[in-house]
Amino acid sequence: KTALQMLSVMAQARVELNAITCSAAISACEKGGDWEKAVKIFGAMLQTKVDPDTITYNATMSACNRGGRWMKVLELFGQMVQRNIQFDIFTFGAAISACAGEGQWEKASQLLSLAMQRQDANTVILSAAISACEKAGKWEQALWLLRAIARGNMKMDSISVNATISACEKGGEWE
Repeated sequence: KTALQMLSVMAQARVELNAITCSAAISACEKGGDWEKAVKIFGAMLQTKVDPDTITYNATMSACNRGGRWMKVLELFGQMVQRNIQFDIFTFGAAISACAGEGQWEKASQLLSLAMQRQDANTVILSAAISACEKAGKWEQALWLLRAIARGNMKMDSISVNATISACEKGGEWE
């Protein structure tokens, strides 16, 4: 609440809001588990002609992801594309994790391909894509992604290995 109160005080004092201040407030909402207020602040930014940047989008996507609003995360990702806002590894992480939470393995794979083209892929992003495959029972794709981690000389972690094992189990490929 304090972050939101500060924004209100700033507005009353006619202090101009900027992307940094709004991003901090959105991050506070995310940490507090209030994705709706994060989206409200983001919307207010757009209405007051404060241009959101990569950090603002990432914070809002993270808040929505935490709130289980994967479609909103993808909507924000789409806005970044339309507005030509620079992506970073956190952008891809939030979007792919949102897809993973819902088992949207095809969308996660598309985003992963884009991240890999831009050389923004890491173990965390690949693990999130593996989790999406695991939830959908797509063991072949999960196994391929695990091998991609090894081929890319990235450090495998227990999350990616366990998700791949679980995907193989769901697909009846236990041998």
